[in-house]
Amino acid sequence: LIGPTGAGKSTFANKLSGSNFETEGVVSCTQDIHLAPPFLLDGRKVTLVDTPGLDDTFKPTTEIFGLIVEFLKATFEKGTKVDGILYFHPITDVRIGGMARANFRRFRKLCGAQTLQNVTIVTTRWDDVARDVGACRQEALAAQEAAFKPALDDGARLVAHDGSVPSAHRILREALRTPPQPLSVQREMVEEGKVLIDTAVGQDLAAGLSEKEAMHRAGLEEVRQE
Repeated sequence: LIGPTGAGKSTFANKLSGSNFETEGVVSCTQDIHLAPPFLLDGRKVTLVDTPGLDDTFKPTTEIFGLIVEFLKATFEKGTKVDGILYFHPITDVRIGGMARANFRRFRKLCGAQTLQNVTIVTTRWDDVARDVGACRQEALAAQEAAFKPALDDGARLVAHDGSVPSAHRILREALRTPPQPLSVQREMVEEGKVLIDTAVGQDLAAGLSEKEAMHRAGLEEVRQE
């Protein structure tokens, strides 16, 4: 379960597994990666993995992605397959801001284009918007290059979650129909022996840091000139 803070990842895990993860508001609650208690869905054992918000309140984005990547690497090394990835997005967001766009781009690089068919983008918090407003936003998210269109073009699914257990079961059933595949970052680090900085997602994170450093230096120069 991946996505920004407040998108409903922990709530989703709690409802299905009986776990008691702290649920997210404006401040991030999930500070580490947690495995929910396994449960049965149509006779199949399912274990949900709850991750910190990509825009975590207390940890930088690089650290969050680092945690997720190390977990995926260790999982792959043990021979455990990730059957599906649910990316959560609150439909209450009027638009996708710069940080959210960058983090979704990094998420796509973490997965790799060939593995996006194992990704389900789950829109949440539909109770907080009028149905027609939410529907228009979801259509826009699916159509915009700056939003989810590139992922959908590569096979990802976009679904609305109404917050109920039946809705969550439906989403999981659909996600589990696709055979599991290694994610790009798993192949890069385990099969190719790369370190994080040399992977596609690592390069993107490093570029983001360099850009921030350049902006910071430019700001300092302006202060000096004043």
